Amino acid sequence: MSNAIAAVGAAQSVGIDLVQSVSLLSTFAGIAGRQERISLSNGAIAIIDYAHNPQSYEAFFKTVRPHTNHLLVVFGAGGNRDTGKRPQMGALAAQYADCIIITTDNPRHEDPEAIEQDILRGISQQDRKRVICEPDRKRAIEKAYALSRKGSIIALLGKGPDEYQLIGDQKIPFNEREILFSQ
Repeated sequence: MSNAIAAVGAAQSVGIDLVQSVSLLSTFAGIAGRQERISLSNGAIAIIDYAHNPQSYEAFFKTVRPHTNHLLVVFGAGGNRDTGKRPQMGALAAQYADCIIITTDNPRHEDPEAIEQDILRGISQQDRKRVICEPDRKRAIEKAYALSRKGSIIALLGKGPDEYQLIGDQKIPFNEREILFSQ
């Protein structure tokens, strides 16, 4: 919303009429990987978002949580990056989600299990009963779909518009949209 308001303000500053700006904004389809909504065949909704740090997780969850009574979140954390944010992201997922599926998200040269353990440090033992650890991101998405139902929201966090996984020195094609559409 703040970006939309800023866009309308910027348009006005260069002489575009407010009514025209708002009219054009209503036709804007959004940006791939930024709260990108996909309707699924079982009546659930998937939302693909680039959220990959505690601040973006909190903003995402506060926006999405009020719209469902069944929120499933699929996420991991990038390897060879800030390890301190991982437990915070796990804690936020535990605070907002009904089901947490921890998976890979560009592990690079780091052990995916070590990344998983860092995330789990932010999740209490009691909340871990809602956690599934599935290192294969494709299978993690498929599990989330299998657990979803009409009215569920599946949040796929971290990859956003990226259509690859960075594993070791390899850049492997990976498309979350294709996986969702195959369900």
